[in-house]
Amino acid sequence: MPLGSPRDTSLDGDPAKSDPSHGQQSERSSRDNCEPLPPLINRLLPIEILTQVFIEVCRNTGLGPLYYTHLAPVTILALVCPLWRDIAIPNPTLWSSFRFTAGDSFRTDTTRNMLPILRLFLQRSYPSDLAVCAQIQERSQDDSCFNELALHSERWGHLHLDIFPRLISKLNTVKNRVSALKTLSLQTNLVNRGLQSNDVVDAFEYAPQLRNFATRGSMSSALRIPWDQITDLSFDPPDATGMEWAQQCSNLRSLTVYPTSLRNVDITHPLLHELSLSLGLFSPPDGLRILTCFTMPNLLSLHIKSFSATKPFAWFHSAFLAFVARSPPFALRELAFVNVYTDMTAPQLIECLQVLPSLQTLKIIESCRNPLFAREICQALTRRPSEGRSMHLAPMLTTLHLTEDEGQRSIIDPESLVEMVESRVPDPHGTGHDAGLASLTSLTLGAAVFWARPGKHAAMVMMRFTLLEERGLRISVIPPGPSDY
Repeated sequence: MPLGSPRDTSLDGDPAKSDPSHGQQSERSSRDNCEPLPPLINRLLPIEILTQVFIEVCRNTGLGPLYYTHLAPVTILALVCPLWRDIAIPNPTLWSSFRFTAGDSFRTDTTRNMLPILRLFLQRSYPSDLAVCAQIQERSQDDSCFNELALHSERWGHLHLDIFPRLISKLNTVKNRVSALKTLSLQTNLVNRGLQSNDVVDAFEYAPQLRNFATRGSMSSALRIPWDQITDLSFDPPDATGMEWAQQCSNLRSLTVYPTSLRNVDITHPLLHELSLSLGLFSPPDGLRILTCFTMPNLLSLHIKSFSATKPFAWFHSAFLAFVARSPPFALRELAFVNVYTDMTAPQLIECLQVLPSLQTLKIIESCRNPLFAREICQALTRRPSEGRSMHLAPMLTTLHLTEDEGQRSIIDPESLVEMVESRVPDPHGTGHDAGLASLTSLTLGAAVFWARPGKHAAMVMMRFTLLEERGLRISVIPPGPSDY
């Protein structure tokens, strides 16, 4: 029979038609080829490095509530491939950072559904120290999640509790069992901000490793904390209770305050290095006047940030000058304004910079309402050979950060800015700068600066910045968007 007849097509066609078993093997082979291959990183990195990467991911990634188990980084890592699962499941450190919510207004079954998952995390994280964020709302009539967490209080390392007054007294059940606690944050529910609790909370009175303490909402002055150990304090009080706490922290290094209408309070801290003022919806328009309450001769960093882009705050630059005058020797090295909507003018900012000869870092994230860094600031910061060292503004400035809030058009004149930067970056082939003056080494800009004058002007400015990079200046450009500073 001819080879081309239908009977002989198996000889030069599909071998599966001549051998049914071969077809089954081919089908299995195709199915195997469709299975996901192990990540290439598995062949590039040893298990020890992969494990450390996983630890950093789980430690630094924000978690959703535990009843959304797919949002926990450790569960995502365990689903990638068998090797990652073998690394993630038995490693207690990967299970030691989590958060949970009980009594969710939109999910009445959260406590019942989440309790076994909470137990799973607590079991698999043993014996590692825990980093826990627990939100227990008033709708929760079942305290089983809190009780389960309290059983492991000896492993609390970093704890954030968002609770309501009914649970404050239950904290005392962990007294003398928080020896590993390093960071504590207490917050009452927003709906209960005005409530006061007269219960004495001494659960944390003995916490030998506790250094960082933060509180927001109405906490009683009966809260017992080893204040002499605290080096980092943050508070948002409805009265002067927080100021009293700050006064008791003899070793305080960093203080964050959410200003309220405080008057006739005098806080002196000779060891304080960092002060942060956070303005929000509940802050009074004159909240920045709180500077007049402080005497801090060794302050190195001052951050002023706002969480309300539409609420104006009065900037009493005279209060800042008085604050500097009452805190000698004042050698501030870092000053930051983040989204502060204020009435401060460029001459007032220049006047503030004039009393800061040791300033090394200036960070301004512009408010969408009233930008601070105008053309006058650029001109004042520009160095001119004819000026003596005493006439230079911010002679020790090495880092400048200028970005804008989302949707804001920069009003900074690009040519004035690049001229100022050029005057502060010495030319390696030139005569150099005065030995007593610092050179600008780091510059961070918002992309809107280059869009202020599109076309040839933008191209010329970018070329001049490129030349500055060749001189050794580190330049970073941040696209417009909401600040996460």
